[in-house]
Amino acid sequence: MNTAQQLGGAERSVWAMVGASCAQAVAVRRLVLSGLDTPARAAARVLDEHLCACIAFLHDRDLATKFQQCEGANETAQFWYLHLNTKALRKHLNAIEHSVGLDQGFSSDMRSWRANEIESFSQAVHPSYPGAALATLTLSAADPNVHGPAFLGMASACSERTLNFTCKSIWYFACLGFMMIFNEHQGKPPIIPLDKEDEMQQLVVVGRHVIQNINRKYWDHEIYPTTEP
Repeated sequence: MNTAQQLGGAERSVWAMVGASCAQAVAVRRLVLSGLDTPARAAARVLDEHLCACIAFLHDRDLATKFQQCEGANETAQFWYLHLNTKALRKHLNAIEHSVGLDQGFSSDMRSWRANEIESFSQAVHPSYPGAALATLTLSAADPNVHGPAFLGMASACSERTLNFTCKSIWYFACLGFMMIFNEHQGKPPIIPLDKEDEMQQLVVVGRHVIQNINRKYWDHEIYPTTEP
């Protein structure tokens, strides 16, 4: 993608949200590797929200332009509250899934799973007592029956769920976002015209297939029993 100065308002919003999402995804990985699972869950929750907002912007270019034009913290906060609250975002995702012909059964299953995970991961930001306690004393990755100090970093059995949620959030965006970035959508031209000779775009196409295949292969994979915060 070109520099932000060369893009229109909608394209700038997509550019910015994709970049912000990449930063959050890297943060999740590094935090998990550092043994800080609860901060990783907070980053994963933000990542999911950013990716879903980006999908909404790809679907509604006018909404994306409004986001780019927000000035100041108050106006931005109002924008998120009015246009990207939980109910509004659900409507965007429903409309997008319908427009691309996503199987209704799969859509319902994915939405139910995601809602449950978001409710759990939100406790990393506004924790219950058990959620805060697990940020202090976590289940050991070596033996989930043993607890160890987590506030300075400790490999946690809970991180499997954190990484699982993160990978599926990225996969969901890769499926829907890819189609709207590189293809015409609702009569509007693609954000980026697909150039099969461009090496970077080739990597994007290959990466999308890799993410999809890995998620399918390990969709129900569990190393540890299900852990709740």
